[in-house]
Amino acid sequence: MSSRLIRSYDGSSLCVNTWNQTGGYAWTKAAITKQVGGPDAANDYGWYSQYASTGWVAKGNGCWWWGGTPVSPGSTTFSFWYNCV
Repeated sequence: MSSRLIRSYDGSSLCVNTWNQTGGYAWTKAAITKQVGGPDAANDYGWYSQYASTGWVAKGNGCWWWGGTPVSPGSTTFSFWYNCV
């Protein structure tokens, strides 16, 4: 699994991409939120052969939680990372 927070070229927005590395279709999720358990600012979840992407959201100030589903065989755990921008 590879999940990455990406900043726009002008630094004004963020998105998350989660790459499916199973070699086939798998449930793949990308999400970005201001707090774990709170509403997602953006998310994408589907049965993908490549990747899920949240789409761009306005950066604002402060810190974000972001994450994705590890799509290794047999894994359904959703992992979060923390980043201040």
